[in-house]
Amino acid sequence: MKPKKHFTHVNQLVLRGNQKHGRTEPVITVKHGSKNRYGYRAKLEGKISLLYAGNGKPLISCGARVALISDQEPEVFEAPGEPEKQGIEIRIQGPIVNRNKRYDELATVVEIYSEDGSVTHCYGAEIEGEVTVAQIVGADSQYISIWVQGSVRPINDPPAKADEAA
Repeated sequence: MKPKKHFTHVNQLVLRGNQKHGRTEPVITVKHGSKNRYGYRAKLEGKISLLYAGNGKPLISCGARVALISDQEPEVFEAPGEPEKQGIEIRIQGPIVNRNKRYDELATVVEIYSEDGSVTHCYGAEIEGEVTVAQIVGADSQYISIWVQGSVRPINDPPAKADEAA
């Protein structure tokens, strides 16, 4: 029997509720089989895939279209705190994910900010090293930051569209 993967993603409903109602509930979800763990940060190690499902079937049953997928169990931090901001930063463009779904487009949703200042736009990434996913709560905003200490290889091929995947 193949071991189950760990899926780390952002719960968009909680994030939107936080922004609308001024709350700071944790939005990072780590899903393993039928179990969910929630936190403000998660640390992953080893080989990790950052995947975008495009407009086809979501990556996981909760409807998430973007997730970090790992074999090793991530460490989940249930209290807010600032992550170490070192290495390569990755940002997921949530509004583009939503627009792609609404208008059946497939624009890139991942931005990789290298330490040299360059930016790569892509559909996902293969990562090896240590990854910290963090919910940053500021006075006026909340956002998700992903920091990588290791190597990142962009995935430049778009995911299959729903009608192509069937």
